[in-house]
Amino acid sequence: MPLSVFHIPVHWLGIVALLLNDVEAHISTFQGQYGLYTETLEGDATSNASLVMDSLQEPDRTDATFSEPGLASMSNLAADTADSNHTISINMVSPEGVSQSGLAQEGVAGKPAQPQNGKWGRILHNSAFITGVLLSIACLGLLATGPLPESESPSLKRSLQARGAKGQEQKRKQKERRQHEQQAETKRQQEKQEKTQEDQQAQGHKEQEVQQPKGEIAGEGKVLMQELEEMEKLDTLLAKLNKTLRDADNRVTAASQDLRSCLENVRQVQQKLLDGSFNPGESPENEVRNILNKTALATSRLYEATRQQGLWQAKRGKSIAPPPVLSSQELEAFDRVSPAVADPLSYQMENLMYSFHSSMQQIPKIHSELKMLPESVEGNSKLRLMLSVVGADAAFLEGAVQAAQAGRRAIVELLDSATTLMVSHVTREQTNIYRECRDRLGEWKILSSIERLRHQSHPQENAAATLAALDEIDTILKEGGQLLGKHKGEIEDLKRQMNIGSAQEASERAGCTGEKLTALLEAVASRMSLIPGIAGTTEGVSNPEVKRAVEEVASRAQREAATAFRRAAFVLKGKLDRGISQLLLSRTKQAQGNAEALKNRLTNSWILERLQRSLEAVERQLERATQSRDAAAESEEDSDDPVKRMKKLVENARKADAEAEALLKEGELVLLQLQLLESLEIDVQLSVSIAHRAAALTQLGQHEEAVDPSRKQHTEALMKQVMALKEAARMQTELKGLASTAAALRAAAIHLVTACQADHRNRVRTLLT
Repeated sequence: MPLSVFHIPVHWLGIVALLLNDVEAHISTFQGQYGLYTETLEGDATSNASLVMDSLQEPDRTDATFSEPGLASMSNLAADTADSNHTISINMVSPEGVSQSGLAQEGVAGKPAQPQNGKWGRILHNSAFITGVLLSIACLGLLATGPLPESESPSLKRSLQARGAKGQEQKRKQKERRQHEQQAETKRQQEKQEKTQEDQQAQGHKEQEVQQPKGEIAGEGKVLMQELEEMEKLDTLLAKLNKTLRDADNRVTAASQDLRSCLENVRQVQQKLLDGSFNPGESPENEVRNILNKTALATSRLYEATRQQGLWQAKRGKSIAPPPVLSSQELEAFDRVSPAVADPLSYQMENLMYSFHSSMQQIPKIHSELKMLPESVEGNSKLRLMLSVVGADAAFLEGAVQAAQAGRRAIVELLDSATTLMVSHVTREQTNIYRECRDRLGEWKILSSIERLRHQSHPQENAAATLAALDEIDTILKEGGQLLGKHKGEIEDLKRQMNIGSAQEASERAGCTGEKLTALLEAVASRMSLIPGIAGTTEGVSNPEVKRAVEEVASRAQREAATAFRRAAFVLKGKLDRGISQLLLSRTKQAQGNAEALKNRLTNSWILERLQRSLEAVERQLERATQSRDAAAESEEDSDDPVKRMKKLVENARKADAEAEALLKEGELVLLQLQLLESLEIDVQLSVSIAHRAAALTQLGQHEEAVDPSRKQHTEALMKQVMALKEAARMQTELKGLASTAAALRAAAIHLVTACQADHRNRVRTLLT
């Protein structure tokens, strides 16, 4: 573009420079107030202003020369525009640029906007553009005009210098103000950042206070917290021990309570660590270490008490006496009494005997393992594992001792009941023989006395021979009386027998005497039959002695029949001193009337209900037999023939006695079956309990050591077998099948116990190596 375009008077160039300085100052002020600092713009404005001042202060600078016509043109231009409010007309500046500059000045008082993104950003760019244009014009004007005239240079120079100094002062103040504002803003940002960090830290502490203690704990704090958590695991182990060790003595109970109290203190210290609630003078490390030491000491005392408990159980188990044995000869003898009961009784006796010996064999093995363990574990790093091992040993011993005692008790009870039934049966057999022989002996004595009186009062032919025969008969009857007394003594001895074998022997002795007595009475009957007229005679009955003897025989037979009925009723109600206990019968009746109790039984309740109905049927038959006996006795009261009446009364009494004895035998067999059923029920429950207990004991301490998967599968398979046999026992409807299933169940339970003890033995060896 040619220089003739510019028509700027020379003396206005200084004014233009001052205006440029003001423009740069305003822009700087705008940027300082609204945070719009543009380094490039500020640098350009400063450099341009410096360039103008250098041009005015160096008149000799002639880097570029302008022609006089050009300078004259610029002077004319200034003169032409001097009268029009000193307006500078510049063809290069568009109205749009001027308008944008005006908008920039209006925006000084407005609201600050985002830098370089909105309208205010565009205004700043336009202002910088205008400044650059004005600086370019000023430079061109200086180059065209050359040095100022001497007349104008000093005053203009002073004015420009003063103006420049004022501008520099304003810039310095603006710079200081900007620095102060920047420092204040930086301080506000730092305070805001610090507050945000404090809030975040406080929130983080609140979220972590459950996991990390706030107390002033050193680097050992986390380790102590972990030790507290490990020690708290003793609570679960203690609960398992209390559940499995059911027969704990006072020492174990006291040590358990002491340990439980220490564990409660452990939880309290944990909470204090989490809450940071220690007193100012307290040391968290010392308090934690103190409670850990106390808990370890309580655990050691519990270990020692449990070990002593196990040793005592072993000593107790070794002192258990072996139970009586049912021999094959005794079983055969019992089989002759009741074949229906002999088979299930044999199964159950063999099962109980096997269980007893298995339990007794476990005791010395566990005892030897227990003696291998140290007497004290104070300071041992495997404290919980040692406690679990000694607790398992003590619980195994306790279970073995209890199983042996229960097995022996069941054997003794069943064998006693079977012996009672056997003795009762053979006693009744011999008693019936004795009563029959006694009554027949009495009858022959009466008949012999009547016949002797008849021949003495009315002598007949051959009277001497008849009296001689009667003398021989009396001698035989006297011998029969002696045998009768012997037989009675042997029966009393039979009643005192305590086992089937001895009862069988006593029964055989009494039976031999009974046979001799019976043979003797047969001989008497044969001799009496040879005396003519003796069968129909009724003479001599009027004799007071004979009459008293007849009445005594009849009355005694009736009394014994009544006694037999009463005794049968007492036995069926469970009121005998020996035999079936009242407790069993009452428990059976209670279970019969309690649907919930029947539902919880592990054996089939149908067997119990059937036996109960059988017992009730026997009781009803006994009542009807009693009524028939009383009616038969009354029907013979009006008989004219005393001997005939006596014979009939004795005959009826014997029938009633035999019926009562038969009902009593049937009732005793039902009661024995009820006892056998209860024994099988208890045995099934005990087998299941033993299996569950053994499986639970193997879990003590397993959380601290690896478990062999194969052994675990083997244990689970045995437990499934136990549960399957348990369900099979519930399905049995006969005592024989139930006894067989119960025996298989007990064998499976013992197999499981043996496997669990083998696993436990391996744990002990691993622990001690």
